[in-house]
Amino acid sequence: MNKLVLLFIAIILLSGCEQKKVIEIPYPTTAKFKGSQDRYFCEALIGTQVYAPSETIGKINKGVIGEVFKGTDKISIKIEGNKLYFLTGASFEVGDTAEENPMNIIHNDSHILLAIDKIESNLIVSVFTLNKDTGIGNWSKIKPYGLLTGNPDSQSYCLKCESR
Repeated sequence: MNKLVLLFIAIILLSGCEQKKVIEIPYPTTAKFKGSQDRYFCEALIGTQVYAPSETIGKINKGVIGEVFKGTDKISIKIEGNKLYFLTGASFEVGDTAEENPMNIIHNDSHILLAIDKIESNLIVSVFTLNKDTGIGNWSKIKPYGLLTGNPDSQSYCLKCESR
């Protein structure tokens, strides 16, 4: 096969592929937590969303969608006993309170915090984890159906957290 034919085949094969989107954010420098160990303030650094729009199911060259974006939300966290009260800025703006759906703390020591919640009525699972030594956390939310799709979707956010 000559080089022109190989190049043509490569172009055809690669034309259906999209490049992955990468967002790089400088690693945040956070001091060890010096304040309270029962109140935290977190900022979303980066977020992801993965879903399958209903209109793409079973169609050629369509399928699941993965998005990466710069985080913008802010999160307030309060710990009382074995409950973690979690409130996003977006939820606050629509009038929600953290008391509506507290997460259950699974692990909490001087280094790691891990909480999980399943909201029964909506079948949504949320997981929050925080490395207290670095101030880096993650909040992930998984649903068996999307708002408009009827298919499972997930969101995940890398967080920079500080004690308050």
